[in-house]
Amino acid sequence: MPMKIRGPSHLAAVVLTGATAAFAQSGASRILLCGDSMLKAVARSIVREFSDTPSMTCDQQISIGTGLARPDVHNWPAKIREAATSKPAVAVIFLGANDNQNLQAAGGQVAVFATPEWDREYASRVAAVLRELREAGVRHILWLGLPDMREKKLHDDTRRINAILRAECDRVPEAEYFDVAPLFSPQPGTYSAYVVRGGKVVQTRANDGIHLNVEGADILARAIRERLSAKPGLLTATAP
Repeated sequence: MPMKIRGPSHLAAVVLTGATAAFAQSGASRILLCGDSMLKAVARSIVREFSDTPSMTCDQQISIGTGLARPDVHNWPAKIREAATSKPAVAVIFLGANDNQNLQAAGGQVAVFATPEWDREYASRVAAVLRELREAGVRHILWLGLPDMREKKLHDDTRRINAILRAECDRVPEAEYFDVAPLFSPQPGTYSAYVVRGGKVVQTRANDGIHLNVEGADILARAIRERLSAKPGLLTATAP
């Protein structure tokens, strides 16, 4: 199915044309995809994954090199509030790989990474994103955890971030934390660039040891669709 991409690179609205566009005008379900560079390839795979579903429209809010650590550079809660005016039924969030840094709280004090103060401040920022989505009427929020990383420090840092993401999602009835690491790590908790699928060894990670490659993005997109499809009525048309 043909696809049209509109808007600047940091806010690319992806609209499936033809039957999907017509259905959207009559109240199709929308999926809002929000994230940093971790989401870029995955978003393309999600659009392809739903290309055979006329009742779905995917919108993207992607900003490379950002996260929740620097709202002065990219204010994710504000950007999500703006993007959610399209009234999505579902939001998929993939953020955090750039957030292993000190945080400056609203009062000016600095929370040093990997301290209890940092954990509390970061948790409040995750909660702010979830709050914006809930207030926009999003029915289900799927927050993707970060996969295992090749470089040890980044691996350890992302485990800390994931623990906070999971805890904050557990507080919100509409939110679900999706631990994606087992999809790409045959040995739990250990980075691997390869998995075995259908009896074949498949590379799923980019050469930087951080991102997913196209094959990995396709695997994750299929897993996301399976998760969302398992929730009755979530991916069906809703009233505008």
